[in-house]
Amino acid sequence: MWDELARLNHTVRHHLYWHDELTISSVNLFSTKRPSSRVEIHVPGDRPEACTQILAWRNTLLDTSLHLEVGDDPGEPKVSVYGYFLDRTPVTVTAALSVEDVNCLDSNQFGDDVLTWLQAHAA
Repeated sequence: MWDELARLNHTVRHHLYWHDELTISSVNLFSTKRPSSRVEIHVPGDRPEACTQILAWRNTLLDTSLHLEVGDDPGEPKVSVYGYFLDRTPVTVTAALSVEDVNCLDSNQFGDDVLTWLQAHAA
């Protein structure tokens, strides 16, 4: 398990080295065995900055998909990009949003709808 955590750490550091335009506020590494290992990254910022960062991360990952969660409780809205690093390690990059950021949306959004929303709200 420790070797796998070291590999995940190296994968994230390597990705950030080659894509220094990306920002993070926190990184979580999950490992049991290699096929189930994954990385979760949280990005900082208000809505324009967060949208810009999610789009930037999307452009550096493989096989991406987008999800915007409106949330049932206040403070839960978030937008995420799911994808893979070059070594095929799964990664989720998430930005927290405020209730006001998504007050025009009635339900969770996926795919191209999220891409359009991100582009409209990015800095």
